[in-house]
Amino acid sequence: MTIVEFYDKDHLENIVSTLLFRPDKVIFVGRSTELMDTSVNNYRAALGNGFTIGTQKTGDLKTDFCCRVIPQDDFMAMVAALDEIVREEGECCFDLTGGEDMYLAAVGALFERYKDSVQLHRFNIENGDLTDIDAHKKTSVLGGIKLTVPQLITVYNGSVTSSSPLPKQFDEALWKDIRSMWKVCQKDNMKWNNHIHCMAQLYKRNKSGSPRVLSLGETDYKKAVTNPKDMRNFIHQLFQKGFLTSAVFDKVSHTVRIVFKNELTKTLLTNPGGLLELYVALAASAPKNGESVFSDIRTGVTINWNAGDKSVITNNEIDVILMKGITPVFISCKNGETPVDELYKFATVTRLFGGHHAKMVLVAASCSRNTSAALFQRAEEMGITVIDHQQTANPDQLGKKLRELL
Repeated sequence: MTIVEFYDKDHLENIVSTLLFRPDKVIFVGRSTELMDTSVNNYRAALGNGFTIGTQKTGDLKTDFCCRVIPQDDFMAMVAALDEIVREEGECCFDLTGGEDMYLAAVGALFERYKDSVQLHRFNIENGDLTDIDAHKKTSVLGGIKLTVPQLITVYNGSVTSSSPLPKQFDEALWKDIRSMWKVCQKDNMKWNNHIHCMAQLYKRNKSGSPRVLSLGETDYKKAVTNPKDMRNFIHQLFQKGFLTSAVFDKVSHTVRIVFKNELTKTLLTNPGGLLELYVALAASAPKNGESVFSDIRTGVTINWNAGDKSVITNNEIDVILMKGITPVFISCKNGETPVDELYKFATVTRLFGGHHAKMVLVAASCSRNTSAALFQRAEEMGITVIDHQQTANPDQLGKKLRELL
């Protein structure tokens, strides 16, 4: 089978037929050879080793991608160029999901000549429906196709340089600790942030040599924190809650020694923002009808904008990315003040690497609609869903909110 794709700036629309049919050949039709060639290389890199349909991974993708430049300034010449493709390829299918209007109009004129040998279809990526235009029928087909976060970013001409996938099986005891830790945090988000920043500074001065043990002299301790007494009270609170197995301030040796409960607890207590990211990811992973809605969940996703140019490095981090099949949800997690300017940066990165089908979510854990009216209004105008302080308090409600986005 040969599929003709009208090149679109939204890359999911360019590859959806390839994902579903895995055709022998795909011909991209557009105005720029350079743009199409770059995209084809990205598609090969992302999909060449296969992808997932249902629970099964496909084999290597053997589709032959090629590009054809057809200018738009002469309608009849466009029809003639498409006619030439049909005569060269025999039976072929035109995907009308993406592309510019003039190309789609030219296909309409072409279809009058080749009703018996030309097929037309269009996908609705939002709901997974395929409309078979020449046969006048609609079917749901995209539900089982799944892309990973790195595959999606590669399709959109980026690369994931680091991320933390959510484990398939997450220990319930660890999840209980995270929920308990979040309750402590939500009593005063700003104070929590300040304390975790101090913990990070303390850990940089660690002398123990053990990842779970923080040991340093009293002088270093006082240099690292702005309010030593307040920080000491916070550390004892963590010990009382069971997040630390030991917290000793030795007046004789003038040393401080802290032992974290486990590696995860150490990471969350020394990484500002890490707790909210993992809390959101775990809330999203809760199953619906016994199965997780999201096929890939990643936190701390660092994206390199210049995937093909190693001489220029531009990185951005998205706190959490969820994949439901081939549709992404980009999430920005803010546990403190959220300047309105941050919305523009977030939206730019989302549209660049998720396309216009991506959902955008701001988890503003210390904000409410009453106290941050301007932020909420601007976010809504930009198509960003805001989840506030109250909605993050209950992980079940938070997970339900995220699952309902798609």
